[in-house]
Amino acid sequence: MATTHTHGPDGTEGMGAGLSALMRMLRALFFGLRILIVVIFVWLVFSGVFKVEDGKEALLFRFGKLQQKVIDPVQGPTAVLTSGHWYWAWPYPVDQVKIIPAQQAISVSTESIFWPRTNPNQVQTPDPALLQNLPLAPGEDGYLLTGDTNIMHAVWQLTYRVSDARQYYLNIYDDSEARRVGIPGQARRLRGHEAIVRNVLANAVLAEMATWTVEDVLRSSRTSPADAEVKELLTENVRLRVEKRLLELDTGVEVQLVNLVDVQPPTATLAAFDKVVAASQDQSKLIEEAERHAATVVPAAEGEAFRILDEARAYKTRIVESVKAEGAYFQTVLGEYRKNPRTMLVALYTDTIRDVLTRVQTKYILHVNTDGQQEIRLQLGPEPIKLGQDRQTSGDHGGNP
Repeated sequence: MATTHTHGPDGTEGMGAGLSALMRMLRALFFGLRILIVVIFVWLVFSGVFKVEDGKEALLFRFGKLQQKVIDPVQGPTAVLTSGHWYWAWPYPVDQVKIIPAQQAISVSTESIFWPRTNPNQVQTPDPALLQNLPLAPGEDGYLLTGDTNIMHAVWQLTYRVSDARQYYLNIYDDSEARRVGIPGQARRLRGHEAIVRNVLANAVLAEMATWTVEDVLRSSRTSPADAEVKELLTENVRLRVEKRLLELDTGVEVQLVNLVDVQPPTATLAAFDKVVAASQDQSKLIEEAERHAATVVPAAEGEAFRILDEARAYKTRIVESVKAEGAYFQTVLGEYRKNPRTMLVALYTDTIRDVLTRVQTKYILHVNTDGQQEIRLQLGPEPIKLGQDRQTSGDHGGNP
């Protein structure tokens, strides 16, 4: 079958071909647009999925407003997104996720606040020979004042963690705090949560050190047990001041450790303070030796005193009981004497003679007969046995008339 083409004077066949090409192009564009829409939709769905890293927490903001009821797989609706779980949020600028370094230790130091400029980047005691006559420059050197108006340098360190991410972010966190000043590796932030916590620590140290004498502050840098107790008390008081102030500010920060890293007097007076410290150490050594000596001598003296007192009490008891017994005996004798004086006198005499005779070895008994003759009987004790003499060779001696 033949095809008939109509050619109009105005070229309508050319317009039909162009329109067909346009339609094909539009269909291709719409197809590509549909694919783009699908891709954008998939991107919107999957780009909003995120996971909070371990040791961190997150807050979700929608159009700048904190979302209080984000669904957590464990806690349910919450404002704080915990680590280890997956979440979803709309892309920026609808939603914005703020990652908070919670549940991890963060440390700040007052090294550049209360330490001299001659040793700004390390915590160590300068050489007194090099710094003996170096004056203190107010406004450049950091320092503290003690309760007895002495100048001291100290380095304190505070370790804390974020316990309430919501309070922490809303009250003290600053996104612009990333700018640091100082030497790389030892730089410090000028603003934000680290600066706030550092300033709270510095204020607590200033207030607490103003209540201590310079001698007690120096004792906190020594190593004896008594001085360790002084350091523990000083750090505990500073920690309590820091905790109180952070609680008043609703920072959401929990203090973990406050530590006095180093303390020293002004560099110009190091030599004099070293002599004082050496004398104090000698004093402590002598006191410890005296205490050790007392620990050995005093118990021995106390034991001897207890022994003497016990012997005296025993002697007193023995004498008193003996006197009581003799008193009872004399009372009995007195009663019998009053009943029969002559018989009692004879009995006492006989007892006395018997007691005397039992105390001697040689006895002489004199007896007078009725006819006037006198008979003498001698009752001699046995001859004492000499050393080395056989007991069988020593005979018994009888009486001789």
